[in-house]
Amino acid sequence: MVADESPRPGFGYVQTYKDGVLDSNTMPTLSFSGQWQRFPFSESSVFNADTIYLTKLDKNDPNVGVFIDETQVNIGYKYKNTFDKTMQYTLTIQRSTGRFAERFLEEAEKVPLLDRTGYCAYH
Repeated sequence: MVADESPRPGFGYVQTYKDGVLDSNTMPTLSFSGQWQRFPFSESSVFNADTIYLTKLDKNDPNVGVFIDETQVNIGYKYKNTFDKTMQYTLTIQRSTGRFAERFLEEAEKVPLLDRTGYCAYH
C-alpha cells in the first residue's frame, strides 16, 4: 500500500507578544494558508504558504512566505510601518531547540533596525 502523497490544505497564524502579553497592534500578526506536502517514501512533510491575509503570494518574491519542515519554521513578511516605509520581517525558529532569530529591516536599507535572537517560551 502506498501512502497518499497528494498536497493537503493547511492554515495558521502568527501572533506577537510584548512583555509576555498578546499585542495584536504590534507587527507581525498575520494569518496564512497553504499546502502540506508529504515526501515520497518518508514520514516527513513540508508546509508552503500560498496566501497571507487571503492575498496570493508573489512567487517572484522569495522574501515573503511561510515555510515549515521538520527542522525549522521560516516566516518572511513585508508591511508598511507608521512612517509609510516598507519593512521586511523575518523569523526563523529551530524546532528542536526553540532557538529563534528575528529581524526587522527597512526594505531600502542594508542594516536591520532590529536583530534579535533567543529561545521561544514554548516549542
